[in-house]
Amino acid sequence: MKNWQILIDQMIRESIGDGDVSHLPGAGKPLKLDDDPFTPADMQVSFKIMKDNDVTPDWMMAGKFLNEAEEKLRTQLEHRATRYQQQQKEAFRKGAVLEEIQIENSWKLYITEFSDRVEHHNKKVLLYNISVPKQIPHKPILVSEKLIATALQQTKGDI
Repeated sequence: MKNWQILIDQMIRESIGDGDVSHLPGAGKPLKLDDDPFTPADMQVSFKIMKDNDVTPDWMMAGKFLNEAEEKLRTQLEHRATRYQQQQKEAFRKGAVLEEIQIENSWKLYITEFSDRVEHHNKKVLLYNISVPKQIPHKPILVSEKLIATALQQTKGDI
């Protein structure tokens, strides 16, 4: 292993030489740090024009909107799950059976509404996934039952 390191160090020293790199292509010119090596050559000009004019493709804006909407769904669910579990615990502590039933019914109603909102979100995700260029990763479909179970599990420790 040490021999490889010595050989590599020697090759680097030879490459650097006396430090004169003026013979290299682009020497003395500023680096173009805004070039995207991952953008296909046939799209670079159009992307540059869009960037210079502050234009964002619709699918990018839709993706940003979907990310924000998903975060909002998750945050609201987490807050509601925390409140539900706190109310349940308090009603149980008081021995208020009718209040426990009301809390449970309210939670079931919320779950139904939440599931509808997730379904609506997923329709937008499907439209987004159809519209993005094939190189762009698709957004996942949300599963309301899984989100609810996760929120209840996470908030259980908070109470």
